Amino acid sequence: MHREVLRIILSVVLPLLVTPVTGHADVPLVVLTINDTTALADTYGNRVHITLTNVIDTIAGFEFVARSDNPSLLKFDFKNGAADTAGALTGRFEYVEAIDIYGDSSAVWFRCIANANPNDGHHTPGIPPQQDGLAVSLRFTTRAPVDSLSAQRVPLIIESPFGFSDPTGHGIGVHTDTIVDTFYQVCTSWVEGSCDTWVNVDPDSSDFDRILIDSSLSGYVDTGLVRPIHGGITIWNDLPCDFDGDKSVDIGDLTDFITCLFIDFGTCPLEPLCDYDADDTLDIGDLTGLIVYLFLEGSLPDSP
Repeated sequence: MHREVLRIILSVVLPLLVTPVTGHADVPLVVLTINDTTALADTYGNRVHITLTNVIDTIAGFEFVARSDNPSLLKFDFKNGAADTAGALTGRFEYVEAIDIYGDSSAVWFRCIANANPNDGHHTPGIPPQQDGLAVSLRFTTRAPVDSLSAQRVPLIIESPFGFSDPTGHGIGVHTDTIVDTFYQVCTSWVEGSCDTWVNVDPDSSDFDRILIDSSLSGYVDTGLVRPIHGGITIWNDLPCDFDGDKSVDIGDLTDFITCLFIDFGTCPLEPLCDYDADDTLDIGDLTGLIVYLFLEGSLPDSP
């Protein structure tokens, strides 16, 4: 990369990186995040990254459902394999499956187990404690937004089944409650002095022959300890800030932007616009917006 370009990037990025960030005292044990991203309309082969943070426990298996909130614009690409584990934390898991849970490609049920066959002679470890690792990428396809002049965001929602287990098979962040049910029953069929058929009745309106007390365990995931963070895909007809025209916004576009602003003065193209402040010009404010998008989880401008 050109030295002058690198110097300009660092001069803008470093002050942003040292800005203090306020933290929360309550730290969850596990965080699963659908990362926001962008895509062009009427395309396939797109990917959205799902990242994982596990603070204490090794994760030996987990599952979640990711659902498109607008399947008319975005569906998961089961034709080419909805889940991509290449280079991901689950890349060596013995069992990985992505299921079209509703049969219309609107949601993907992803589930995986590290050591699926404990009797096969080798042990596949789970995911040791780490932060923001790539768990899996999900492939999706897009359609054109109704309003072709603006972008449209499609939320991706994490739903049940949603849970994580440690190497001993215990659910992480799972609480159990004992549920006690009382049944009042009457016998409707006797065979040789023993009741053959018991029927539940309302004790306030019917006599009964016996009272049956039954207890069962019910488990649920504490979303304060195991936290899902929903995301979304912003669909564009024309991708803003795509200076090199490769249908993605990356470091190459940042280099071209810096070059046209500071090195080859006055060479910034009229299209594509990267006009964050909507003043119909490209300047240092727009450059800062693009840097925040690339390095600090910012967003692209509202219009191309």
